[in-house]
Amino acid sequence: MLAFLIEAAEAGLLAPEISSKFTYPEDRQRRMAQTNTLLRTQQRLGRALRAQKPEASVRYHNVPAYRWYITSAGVEYYVAGGYKARATKRALVREQRIVYEQKLLAYVTRVQLLHTISTEERNQLVLEMYLDGITKADIGLIVRLTRERVRQIVNEFGVQPVRPSIVTRRRHPKKSAAELEALVRRAATGWQE
Repeated sequence: MLAFLIEAAEAGLLAPEISSKFTYPEDRQRRMAQTNTLLRTQQRLGRALRAQKPEASVRYHNVPAYRWYITSAGVEYYVAGGYKARATKRALVREQRIVYEQKLLAYVTRVQLLHTISTEERNQLVLEMYLDGITKADIGLIVRLTRERVRQIVNEFGVQPVRPSIVTRRRHPKKSAAELEALVRRAATGWQE
């Protein structure tokens, strides 16, 4: 989006003109709404400016639309490659999530192999998983304990709370036993699904 505004330079672009350069979402109204949201975000961050008065838009049934301009901060951000940082972070989170799921799989198979496990061995395993970055909720599902009981076991060992990774901190969904089984099946097929 910033690239389009840089190309337009001082002439600026109407929001519908910017929207027409994108192909997703396919519905034109949704694409326009998404473009406006992105433009307002760039404005809030000081990278784009909106004209004071709307103009008639030829692309959007002569509905009034605002002309947008790029700021010097927007040019600096674009030239520095700041727009690439988000994509890099997303890829990193995706890789971390796969590693996390592989750790889960390893522990699930380990627990399945240990048909009967003593309380001490279970507590050691809970501590090991916790220190390995597995969430208390997932540990509880694997060893069939509540999250609270997992917390109590970890506290018995006098371990300081581990700060969750970026994978488990942001919108990490709760897993049911069925989801863990699905995870095992997915890992068995080489993460192809």
